[in-house]
Amino acid sequence: MPVTASFCMSLDGFVADEDGNVGPLFDWYFNGDVEITPPGYPITYRMSEASAQYWNSEFAHIDGAAFVCGRRVFDYTKGWGGIPPTGGPAFVVTHRP
Repeated sequence: MPVTASFCMSLDGFVADEDGNVGPLFDWYFNGDVEITPPGYPITYRMSEASAQYWNSEFAHIDGAAFVCGRRVFDYTKGWGGIPPTGGPAFVVTHRP
């Protein structure tokens, strides 16, 4: 089974701006005209043509795959409403319950 890293992160913890927004990491999902709907995720991205081509070449096989994320992204997305982005199990890396 292939392993795919589909999100960005900062190991030093300084990805978010002063307001706690992580826009610079995810803005590319919403800056174009090509619609992409990730498997298992009830949202439609609107990417540029180049981003959509990249997405389709890299992430088309993730349907039902396990998803690993940090606690901050989990909290920011409100747990995706109980439906992780891949439609498979989610593992949240955290140091607190």
